[in-house]
Amino acid sequence: MKKTVYPSISTARIRGIAALTLGLFSAFLLPCAAQAQELILNGGFETGDFTGWEVRDFPGSASPGSFFLGNNTLDHTLTPATPSTPLNAFPSVGASQGNFYAVSDSSGPGAHALIQNFTLAPHPTNAVLSFDMFLNDWNGAGALNADGNLNPFQADGAGNTIPTQFATVDLLSGTASDFTDDVGLLNNFYLGENGFSATALPNGYEHFQYDITSLVSAGGTYRLRFGEVDNQFTLNQGIDNVSVFVTPSAVANTPEPGIAALAFGMTTGALSLIRKRKRRRGAQRISLLRSSASFPALCQPGSASIGR
Repeated sequence: MKKTVYPSISTARIRGIAALTLGLFSAFLLPCAAQAQELILNGGFETGDFTGWEVRDFPGSASPGSFFLGNNTLDHTLTPATPSTPLNAFPSVGASQGNFYAVSDSSGPGAHALIQNFTLAPHPTNAVLSFDMFLNDWNGAGALNADGNLNPFQADGAGNTIPTQFATVDLLSGTASDFTDDVGLLNNFYLGENGFSATALPNGYEHFQYDITSLVSAGGTYRLRFGEVDNQFTLNQGIDNVSVFVTPSAVANTPEPGIAALAFGMTTGALSLIRKRKRRRGAQRISLLRSSASFPALCQPGSASIGR
C-alpha cells in the first residue's frame, strides 16, 4: 500500500500558525463595545397612559387628586385658549414634546408621587438622568415648609396643620417606600419651587440634567420619584421627557467551549511541532499524523493540509 506523504512545513510557518491561532483566540476575549441604553420606559408618556409608571397618593389625600395624563388639546374656555389641567382645567403649557405629559392636580390637601423603577448592572461607564418639568403653584406664595417630607398633614406643637407646598425629584433605593423622606432616599435633585414664578402662570418647562454615575455604581434596582405636596391650594407639577441613559461597562467576550478548545489545541499542537523540529533538525518532513491529538479533525488523512 502506498504510503501517504504530507508536505513538509517550515518552523517559521508553524510559528506563524501558532501566532495566528493565538491572535484569533485573543480576539474572542477583547471587551465588547458597550451599547448605551435607555432605562426609563415611556418617559414621554406617548403611549397615552402610565405604562411603566406607578402613581401613588398619600393616605388621606383629598379625592379626586393625583397625577394625571395631560395632553395638548386646547381649552377654548380659557383666554387665551391653552391646554388645561385634567381636573381643575387650570391653564397649562401642555406637553414639552409630543402629545402627552404627566401633571398633578388636586381638589384639596394631599401629596402625590409618580415613580418608576429601573435596574442596571454594576459599574456603568456613564449614567445621566434628565427630564423636563414645570411647576404652577396656584396658591401664589411659593414654596412652604420645603423640608422634603411629603406629608400634607404635618402639625406644629399646638396641633395646627403646617402650611406645606413644594415639589421634589428624588432617587430612592429599590426597597424605599413611596413617600419616604429618610430611609432609602439616596439623592434629592430638586426641592421647593426654585426657578418658577408663583404669580405669572402658567410657567413653561425647565430642562434638568444630572450625572448619576456615582449614585448607581453599585448596580441593582432604583426608584426615580417625582412628588409634590400641597395643603394651601393646588400645585401642578408637570413632567415630560424623562430619561435615564446609561452606558454599561465593557464586557469581555466569552468564547464557546468548543471554539476555545479548538483554538487551544491548535496552538499547543503548533508549539509541539516547533519543539519536535528543534529536536529533529535533520528531519526533512513532518507527518501531521503525529500531531493528530492536537489537531482534531483538520489533521486526519484525507483532510486538507495546512499550508505549503
